Amino acid sequence: IEDGVDATFLKFLAADYTTPSVTTTLVGLSGDKYCMALDEANDRIYFTNNSGAVTNKFVALDLAGSVVTGPYQFTQNGPIALAEYPNLQIDGDGNLYCAWTTQWPSPLPYYNISWLVSRDLGVTWEQADGTAISIPVVVDSTGPCNQVTRYIERGNNTFLSSFIFANGRLHFLYYMYDGTTYYQQYCRIHPTTGEVEIRTIQPL
Repeated sequence: IEDGVDATFLKFLAADYTTPSVTTTLVGLSGDKYCMALDEANDRIYFTNNSGAVTNKFVALDLAGSVVTGPYQFTQNGPIALAEYPNLQIDGDGNLYCAWTTQWPSPLPYYNISWLVSRDLGVTWEQADGTAISIPVVVDSTGPCNQVTRYIERGNNTFLSSFIFANGRLHFLYYMYDGTTYYQQYCRIHPTTGEVEIRTIQPL
């Protein structure tokens, strides 16, 4: 992130960590929160950003640093909350998952956690069951994304720590604060049905 407006992609070869072999300017993709994922099998690097009230953008590059998809506006703020802290993960079949925490104007600032999937290298996006999602997607619980957080948890400072794809499932780790107690939560979700298979809650 170079100037508060653009981002710069740099590729360094293993033999030379001092001079980049590729430099690509990603126009308008600056942000104070961002994530990148490497998909070597499909010759892709994915990048998404966020900057405060500015909605997320998305871009896909090949390993040579050339832009192949986007950049496009990825999200739009919902009537309740806006997206923060995007996180990208890839499974063994090249499916790309994105999840984020949302923020709303409250003393407990974090509202809910949503996710969606792209099965065509970031060109289009879907719900877990394959239902198409129009982009830019509404990011809060009023939008079409799959939900990690339960209805009763919304607005209780639910914050996504991280998530991964492993052993055929999505695994989410997040915390919640109900105004009295902090909780660490684990959630295992089926990637093609969106079903929550396991949920554990541990007070901290």
